[in-house]
Amino acid sequence: MTTPAPLPGPLPARLTAPWLMLLLPVLMAALDAALVSKGAAWWEVALSGLATAVLLLRRRLPVLVLLLTLPGTFVNYIWIAPMTAVYSVAADPRSRLRTTAACATAFALTEFFHWPLSDHPLALDRDNALYAIQCVMLAAGPAALGLLARTRRELADRLDDLTRGQERESRLLAERVLATERARLAREMHDVVSHQVSLISIQAGGLQVSTGDPVAKETAGTIRELAVRTLEELRQMVGVLRAAGVRQDTPSPPAAAGRPAGPDRRLRAAGHQ
Repeated sequence: MTTPAPLPGPLPARLTAPWLMLLLPVLMAALDAALVSKGAAWWEVALSGLATAVLLLRRRLPVLVLLLTLPGTFVNYIWIAPMTAVYSVAADPRSRLRTTAACATAFALTEFFHWPLSDHPLALDRDNALYAIQCVMLAAGPAALGLLARTRRELADRLDDLTRGQERESRLLAERVLATERARLAREMHDVVSHQVSLISIQAGGLQVSTGDPVAKETAGTIRELAVRTLEELRQMVGVLRAAGVRQDTPSPPAAAGRPAGPDRRLRAAGHQ
């Protein structure tokens, strides 16, 4: 049984570097202009060179770059420079659809009505029809690719925003659950510990009142004072936990009827005994 071939991975980062993506079409357009302009007049070579050089600005000024490539396309049969410019216009998120259509149409018309105009008479014959189709395809191809690249980039950005939003919602939900659990534990700890401390204080108060031994009475008073201080510190700690974890708009749950909700009152009552 043969092992299936592994799927091709992403291209290395050095092959997709921004400077390489910027210079590669320029080099290809320069090679195209050099091959086409062989034996041409100096001004035709200059226009082809201009069409190649302005591609370096295609990401900032795509429409202007396209307009500057059209003269070289009009006098020479260069294709890569204007096709790259049309692609840049279509891929630019600032360009509207009608701008892309107008630029592609301008390139197609410039390519069809080529210099000199006498070589392309406006006759309804097979050659002109095929050449018109070729010009339309040369302009429509890079425009479609540019629109596809822009749509793909916009979808990737939107997916990234949705992913960050979901992560933020998950984090907020986890924090809300943690805050609720922290508040519940704080309430339970306050109920249990304060109930036990209040019982200790009540027993100490009873011992302080009933005993006649001065040492035992002093010890009972000390125990009751420590119980009061412990309950105050417990109340402060519970307040800190609630302030750190519970939202301000969440109402505190009411005390249940059978819940030991009166340790403070019992503790104060024991202190007056």
